[in-house]
Amino acid sequence: MNGTFFRRRLAALLLLAAAITPAPAGVIDSILENFHSSEFSFGRTDGYAPFPPLAWVSAQDRGESSLTLNGQPVRFDESSVSQFLLGPLWIGKKDMILAGEYAGWQQVGFNAPVAAQRDIYTFMPVLAWLRQTGPRQQLGAFVSPEYSHGADYAGHEFAEWSGYAGVIGVNWTSDNFAWAYGGVAAWSADRGLLFPYLGCYWQPSPHWSVAAIAPWPSVTYAPSRDYMFQAGMSPADATLASAADGSLNVSYTSWNLLFSAHRRLTRNYWISASVGWAGLGNFAVSTDGHTETDYHLQRDLVWSLQVSFRPPTKGPVGAPPTVR
Repeated sequence: MNGTFFRRRLAALLLLAAAITPAPAGVIDSILENFHSSEFSFGRTDGYAPFPPLAWVSAQDRGESSLTLNGQPVRFDESSVSQFLLGPLWIGKKDMILAGEYAGWQQVGFNAPVAAQRDIYTFMPVLAWLRQTGPRQQLGAFVSPEYSHGADYAGHEFAEWSGYAGVIGVNWTSDNFAWAYGGVAAWSADRGLLFPYLGCYWQPSPHWSVAAIAPWPSVTYAPSRDYMFQAGMSPADATLASAADGSLNVSYTSWNLLFSAHRRLTRNYWISASVGWAGLGNFAVSTDGHTETDYHLQRDLVWSLQVSFRPPTKGPVGAPPTVR
């Protein structure tokens, strides 16, 4: 991995983490007060593990990848920095409006067929609505356009618009189990997809939980309210390349298998370190409207470092609160 980029990435991670860390406690307390005065009711409140993050800053490295396109080898290194934020704009008795964004910077260092270093930038605003439809049911809808800009190893620049939208319902059959169901649409300049959505969440004990919910299925073990360990999968970032004439577009449709360790820093802020395997799945190649699949993509280990903000759960009865 390029040492200069590593230092730049680490500096960016520290600066972004510092930017989100001093969030005024009064703002967070006000949001929590509005939430508790509403009729929203979620399960999984008696576990040691916190809720999924509403904000994060992450640095990731995927090492070297290699494959053969049109009879010639392609080798490249990948590193990235990403940031995510989601929060309520308004909380009523039974309705909630949320807004947020995702931003990513990915650097791809091509080693073959030519030596080149390219940057890929991604920005994705998010707008969502959530309603408490029953004592144990929620219904939500979201829309999230995505913009990507970068260049391939031959220097051809690209700019692409795509996006996602969906309607998701959640039904808590008990405090420990929930179903998630609905439909999600994905669109881009050359295709549109609509597919059903189904998942579940199960918390057999305050220490253990299983989330079979796309796109982040995971198994979590939290020995206390300050530590958490996870094994799970997450979507891989997209990388685009092209032939000399610029007609070849390449994108990942693969997953990362990660093992993570999480430590509470203070109150709702956590630091996480992950390591695992990248590129589980396939590699889709599209040229002139025809798509082929290459299953011989070779990828390296992936690691990441993340600082996040996670809403707390109440914890099991009798568990001491964590305030620092």
